Amino acid sequence: MALTTDDIVEVALDLLERDGLDGVSFRKIASELDVSAPTLLWHVDNKRRLLDLMAESLMERAYADGPGTPLPDEPWDAWLERHVRSMYTTLISHRDAPLVAAGNRPTPASLPGIEAALRTLILAGFEPGEAFETILAMGSYTIGCAVEWQAEARRASADEASPPDGELAEAVRSGNYPYLVAAFTQHVERRRHHPGRHSPHDGMFEHGLALILAGLRARLESRGEARPAGAAELVETAES
Repeated sequence: MALTTDDIVEVALDLLERDGLDGVSFRKIASELDVSAPTLLWHVDNKRRLLDLMAESLMERAYADGPGTPLPDEPWDAWLERHVRSMYTTLISHRDAPLVAAGNRPTPASLPGIEAALRTLILAGFEPGEAFETILAMGSYTIGCAVEWQAEARRASADEASPPDGELAEAVRSGNYPYLVAAFTQHVERRRHHPGRHSPHDGMFEHGLALILAGLRARLESRGEARPAGAAELVETAES
């Protein structure tokens, strides 16, 4: 059977899960597929391109149970919340997946989904450039939260194997930081009200997501019925 780009990406994702991002190399992929490394370059010409394809495949997994594009008559904010949460769940579920997604560029296959997302936000009342920046900002927020989640998981695992450093705890208990103590105590208590979450960072992700969505809703509400400049013409042209 002829080698395909999908074969290469699938093996790369298997290596990612097994060895982490540092363990993904053309040499290892070629060995797993029993081909020469130069053969891979006919399909994927560099590591950055491979990472873009891996990121795209991960996002396909994220929306395997539901489309990444808006459902018919789905409100823009409900779609965006669902979209971002699916992305986050997938990224934290695969080793080093957030590092793969960071800095990735879309492939032509992902353009229909991007077009549908932009259409949803523009029809909701966002300016075209504003809609684009919203998608970028949500992606950056989600990837950053996922990176932090996995970093904290690795640190927690390492801390279990070594005695905890009491220097920070001693400083906090000194009485010099009453606001910090009160804030952290309440933070821990609030996180207890989220049973089933993987870690406290899941709760913080949800908190941040709610704040961002509230801000976006407030921005639209402040405009009333007025459509941003240029949006009406774009919609009329695109829908004609």
